[in-house]
Amino acid sequence: MDLLVVANPENRRLAFFQQAVRSRGWPAARVLSHSDLLSGRVVLEDHVRPGTVVRIDSAGEDHGVECQILTLGGIEGARGIGEERGRVLHPAAWLRGFVSYLERLERGEACGARWFNPPSQIRVMFDKPRCKRSLGPLAPATIGAFASADEFLSHLEQIRVAGVFVKLPGSSSASGVAAFRWHRSTGRQVLRTTMEMRSVGGERHFYNSLRPQVYRDPAEIRQVLGFLFSQDAFVESWIPKPMFQGMTWDLRVLGVGGKAMHRLARLSCGPMTNLHLGNRRLDPAELGLSDDVWATVERSVEEAMARLPGCLYAGLDVVVPRSEESRGPSPVVLEANAFGDLLPGLVHQGRDPWEAELDALVAREVRFA
Repeated sequence: MDLLVVANPENRRLAFFQQAVRSRGWPAARVLSHSDLLSGRVVLEDHVRPGTVVRIDSAGEDHGVECQILTLGGIEGARGIGEERGRVLHPAAWLRGFVSYLERLERGEACGARWFNPPSQIRVMFDKPRCKRSLGPLAPATIGAFASADEFLSHLEQIRVAGVFVKLPGSSSASGVAAFRWHRSTGRQVLRTTMEMRSVGGERHFYNSLRPQVYRDPAEIRQVLGFLFSQDAFVESWIPKPMFQGMTWDLRVLGVGGKAMHRLARLSCGPMTNLHLGNRRLDPAELGLSDDVWATVERSVEEAMARLPGCLYAGLDVVVPRSEESRGPSPVVLEANAFGDLLPGLVHQGRDPWEAELDALVAREVRFA
């Protein structure tokens, strides 16, 4: 099987995948760099052979590639932006540029390319509002998008909702995610977010912080929300997460070949459970959930995968709502992650995520043969 990977060559994601390829006794996958494709130095179509299967991996963790995507998204002079660790740079423009890049890659289909995950579905998963529409009733309800913090707060006052999540449409790893609560009996507002606001040269800059920030000053809350809404943020319902040992938890489940496979629980003392924020990783078997609950989780994952046609895999963030935890609820799929298989050390039926994906790929290609 001729495998071609579009990736940042030095990234550990590629190393994990190539290791899985070698474990199958196959030749190493050919590699094209995001940087070369974005610059036009190479064209995907020139590297597609009959039967080539293309894996598009994350373009993250490379400042130069980020600037190339920003340029494609319409930011003039983006190539000259110096690297500041963690700084959030023009997320709306980044999403525009990334979508344009995926559309460019999609032209490989005309040359007969097949995909691990087709560019069209990666676009869906990276545009969270669009993905929620694809997931339908599996996803949390969307409250809306707003032009400003004042418009948002006015709407919340009208609908009398105490807590919501504010999210950037194309973010990952909790970047630009904010959990907002409004205690109306006291008027107290609290915003918990990965967004750290700093004053640099008299300007407000925002950075991703590994220590979630807590804002209680209404003026600061409006500044953070104002930035998010200027970058096309949307608002969704707050789903109360269940508790275990005094911590909230949710699940990351890897769907592969239409089936629920690798899974882990993520425990947090706050509303965001992403593991890179220092949260606790737990074997889900320790949660003590019934077989009926697990069956509903698996059905939800499989239905979500069916709503992402052509995708070989996706990392799904799943919540078992707290109020229904003990009686076989309908789990909520918070997000579908196109590159959500970075789960080193996690094994399902003797296979790591990349080995499971390769086996599912072989099974799929045999069906198409």
